[in-house]
Amino acid sequence: MTRPKASNLRVIYKGSLHINAPPSWSPDGKQLLFGAHDGTSPSHLYLLDTADAGTRTLSEFPDENPAWSPDGTQIAFISDRSGSRELYLMRADGTSQRIVTEVGRWRQLQYIWSPDGSRILLIGAQTGGSGQLFVFDVHSRRVEQLPADSRRTAFSWRP
Repeated sequence: MTRPKASNLRVIYKGSLHINAPPSWSPDGKQLLFGAHDGTSPSHLYLLDTADAGTRTLSEFPDENPAWSPDGTQIAFISDRSGSRELYLMRADGTSQRIVTEVGRWRQLQYIWSPDGSRILLIGAQTGGSGQLFVFDVHSRRVEQLPADSRRTAFSWRP
């Protein structure tokens, strides 16, 4: 494996925010989406433009784990703004934020977009319960619970 030369690297963000999870590149590679906090407040979502390193806030709530839709038009993220950890969607510009799941009492919630961006697969475990698997249809906004093996903690889409 070849290591990149230091001259090929550039800093695209240098600030006081503490990034709390791996960032998510936009499909076109021009923006970086991440959850971060300033050390005194909960995590918020930020969008960084890689051309000018300009950062703007997308949310003012305790939000985390953002991920771009494959076509770059939407962003999924986890929030506890409703009082429990739930999945939310918003447009890529941060507008039209809406809740997807309303199950409540999640202690763990993970998700992954389908390759075509039409669905989101979720795995969640409620407090005092075992893992549950759901598919969210982005267009119809329906959530369907699937049979799940409670021992499963990871998943992916098969092309």
